[in-house]
Amino acid sequence: FIESFHAQIFVPYRVGDKFGISDENGKIAIKPVYDDIEILDNQGFLAFTKNGDKYKKSYINRNKVILKDTDYDYFHEECGYVIAEKMKMEVYMGGNNKSTDIFTLDGKKIFDKTFSYIVFIEDNKKAALKDEILILTNDKGYYSLILLDKKTSKTLKTFFENAVLADTHYENFPFQFKVDYVLARENYKQLLTIDFKNSKISNSTNEILSDSSNNDNYRESYSSDVPVPRASMYTESMRGET
Repeated sequence: FIESFHAQIFVPYRVGDKFGISDENGKIAIKPVYDDIEILDNQGFLAFTKNGDKYKKSYINRNKVILKDTDYDYFHEECGYVIAEKMKMEVYMGGNNKSTDIFTLDGKKIFDKTFSYIVFIEDNKKAALKDEILILTNDKGYYSLILLDKKTSKTLKTFFENAVLADTHYENFPFQFKVDYVLARENYKQLLTIDFKNSKISNSTNEILSDSSNNDNYRESYSSDVPVPRASMYTESMRGET
């Protein structure tokens, strides 16, 4: 159960029936206050605190508690952010059964709104942008494409929102990104093309691709899952309720 972070090595330890985290020399990094701690594949820890017949979950990155005693079920890191997901019982038509929030590594929530899921428009091998990042969000079946400032975590631009369809194209990434989309209450599909140069957006254009007499045709024929060829994998770690 040893996890390394660059030169540092951290390991869960136990005192009585409580768990904490120390470095390889036995120096305490996090005091033993948790009922259990698991090591995640994304170089973090998932800590559990019993609350009645359920568990509160905390996300720990290296030797720092990022999110403490939450009701989230899954955590993973992507593109320098923490993705926290909560499973829910209700499922809307064409949707899924989870809600998703985005946090900085300091535990700051990026958006006031909670999404069904999010996709970072990014390449793990070569980033298209240096100081910004594109995020495709899905809110109960409606898509938005947002440009976020990495340093301030502020939204710089919304390319579109409330789209009932969003079909992504990565063929020329990281030099170019394309997405077909149909806005709610519109009768035509549009193509957004974004060009990248020197780690910045150099140009963006919109063009109309086709007309439709009924937007419901798009909604019914299109899966709610956006095709993401570079979706990151993560271990789903959730403690069963007792």
